[in-house]
Amino acid sequence: MEKEFLVNQTQLTKEGYVIISSYFLDYCVEILGTGPGMLYIQLLNYCHKGKELAWPTLATLGKKMQFTPKSITKFHQILLKHGLIKKICKGKTA
Repeated sequence: MEKEFLVNQTQLTKEGYVIISSYFLDYCVEILGTGPGMLYIQLLNYCHKGKELAWPTLATLGKKMQFTPKSITKFHQILLKHGLIKKICKGKTA
């Protein structure tokens, strides 16, 4: 039994984790709503290993969160409005 626990514990470390503050869960989600709160957590999940940018597609986020791309866009606008994320446009090169 102890050996199985160690194997499972090793497998969990491969997946990683996201640290969320209690303040965000207790107060921000109450203001933002659960959809935008979950989107913020999903975006944080893409920003691992010191990355500050996330470029997931609407389809990917919609599939993970089980929302339509239109809902994801609405949640995104709420996060932008409250200053939790920034919109960065990719520049075209000639």
